Amino acid sequence: MLSTGIRGESPLTNNAAGTRRHISGFTLLEVVVALAIIVLAFGAIYQTLGIGTRSLGETEEIAYATLLAESEMASLGIERPLRESTSAKTTSDGYLVRTEVKSIEPSEGAAPTRSSYKIYDVTLTIEWGEGTPPRSVSFRTFRIAESK
Repeated sequence: MLSTGIRGESPLTNNAAGTRRHISGFTLLEVVVALAIIVLAFGAIYQTLGIGTRSLGETEEIAYATLLAESEMASLGIERPLRESTSAKTTSDGYLVRTEVKSIEPSEGAAPTRSSYKIYDVTLTIEWGEGTPPRSVSFRTFRIAESK
């Protein structure tokens, strides 16, 4: 193999016919650098997809807990009587449902009324997960029901 001797120019070779031609291509260092850049880019893409997938799973869990809370709130006063109580139950898929119902008394100095209705403060907490502390969402509302 012959070289022109000038730095930066392609080396020259002789082919079978005796004519000179330029050798072109990448050096080993250029190939290694290009592969390193590609590996880093794929690593960043993989990590981004992993974060997105994990976030989607957490969003689904929160959405399910919210639907469960709506269902529990809807059943209060219809399927179950609305009265002061505290309860907890675990669903078949591992969600812990805590319900606390408190009666709200009229504030001191308020005008007396002859209403047959009471106001209840309802707090509903849904917990799930293996972490410490477990993940949870909490909802609070006020309900009016006939006093018995």
